[in-house]
Amino acid sequence: MDAWVDLQNRFPMREVMYGNYKGIDGIVLQRSVQIKEKLIPQLMQANPELKERYAAKLEDVKKWNQTIRDSKKIAEINAQIEPLLEQLEHQLSQTKWLCGETYSLADVVWTAILNRLNELNFSYLWKDNSQSKIARYFQCLKDRPSFQAAIQQDKMPLFMIRDGLRRIFLGF
Repeated sequence: MDAWVDLQNRFPMREVMYGNYKGIDGIVLQRSVQIKEKLIPQLMQANPELKERYAAKLEDVKKWNQTIRDSKKIAEINAQIEPLLEQLEHQLSQTKWLCGETYSLADVVWTAILNRLNELNFSYLWKDNSQSKIARYFQCLKDRPSFQAAIQQDKMPLFMIRDGLRRIFLGF
């Protein structure tokens, strides 16, 4: 189980997500990273006891911001998706769930990854039958009541969207 969780942790999903959303979603996500980059130095000054942690976070956010704006880097990251899914497909050809015949923490973390890849239109990588075990697995994940509940809870109320967009585009 630890190996599957670690593999997911090492995969740059944040960059995949922020670098691949298009349209208004992509603009809002990229702008939110810019805002983080501007906010962290202010937090560093306001909280000098946390200066080292904020400095590390600022470096991370700067790198993140540069990566999501670099189409070549995003293409290189996107090229890592298919080999990752091949590992998943291989495992799922041997077991129903990632760690055997019962749903585990590994499946929880991969639910989020596969759902996000699906939202970003990468599902063609498993829907075209080249990764048929992943297609079956993802359907099993989506059929779980916990998946349905999480997706329902992920719907953001309109007032939060409006307020968030106002902060992102107008600065207040």
